Amino acid sequence: TDRINHFLFEHYERDGEYAEEFLDFYAQVDEYLGKLRERLGDGVTMVVASDHGFTTLDYEVHCNEWLRQEGWLSFETDDHESLDDIADETRAYALIPGRFYLNLEGREPRGSVPQSAYDETRDELRAMLESLEGPDGEPVVERVVEREDAFFGDHADIAPDLVAIPNAGFDLKAGFRGSEAVFDTGPRNGMHSFSDAC
Repeated sequence: TDRINHFLFEHYERDGEYAEEFLDFYAQVDEYLGKLRERLGDGVTMVVASDHGFTTLDYEVHCNEWLRQEGWLSFETDDHESLDDIADETRAYALIPGRFYLNLEGREPRGSVPQSAYDETRDELRAMLESLEGPDGEPVVERVVEREDAFFGDHADIAPDLVAIPNAGFDLKAGFRGSEAVFDTGPRNGMHSFSDAC
């Protein structure tokens, strides 16, 4: 079910070429679930659940490329592939899904953002994320959550400084190999959504 949603969800949601095949697939899944249910005893409860929903994917957003273009992220060489390749002057980097980390002194191996500038720097990055627009002028981010509002416990110290929750249609990516553009499209036309899991 995950694969068909990643590759055919737009057809279903926007009545595309393969909308009927998409629905046929789920009719088959429903039939299989019915057969499983018939085999269960009367006292057995069958639960079907999902850990996320789906929506049409319009643009992949290469967050580290955006940070690079905005002057927040730089690399030691042109041949970069991983977090280890970021330059000392980097102020922030991203990991999926939508997790943004400041390159903080004392926490990161080559931290460049002083502890005394943490709040100001994080506020600046948050404002930029909140104002980021896609190619069609739509806001990319629905909301930005600060670490202390989302994470607690023994390992809260390794939590991201900000988490960007995207608007429908924007899939936040964060590779380090580099991308020619901030906004891109690929073979997938469906992406995970966060508000409609059941």
